[in-house]
Amino acid sequence: MSTVVHPQPEKVKPKLAVVYPWHSPFFFTAAHDNMVNLQHPEGWDMRFFRGVGWCPATRHNTGCQKALEWGADLICIIGSDQVHPEDMLVRLVARVMSGYEIVSALVPCRGYVSWQPMKPFEPMAWRFKPNPPNDSRVR
Repeated sequence: MSTVVHPQPEKVKPKLAVVYPWHSPFFFTAAHDNMVNLQHPEGWDMRFFRGVGWCPATRHNTGCQKALEWGADLICIIGSDQVHPEDMLVRLVARVMSGYEIVSALVPCRGYVSWQPMKPFEPMAWRFKPNPPNDSRVR
């Protein structure tokens, strides 16, 4: 009696797209070196997409469109003139996998605005976790 072994279908990895909106042909060396060294989340396919266009909104949109055309399950938009923690993408994926639908960390302003209580480049972050079914309370 012979045993037939059927190949198992290959498990499809989720896709993480990293969008960097940047129009100039020149790139900041520190940002480039940092992006090359960003840790890849285990079990995820990862690809970088450059957003181009005449304004920041267009650059964000074209980068996200490229990511969606690739089939991205998750999109992270990073600044092309900034240096990010090397474990940032690993932490982002961990947050999403723990139930957060949207994770955002921003540097809201580069300059000092006298009436705002924050200093320049102070980080600001949001995490949105969905409410349980039939729970419409704002949290």
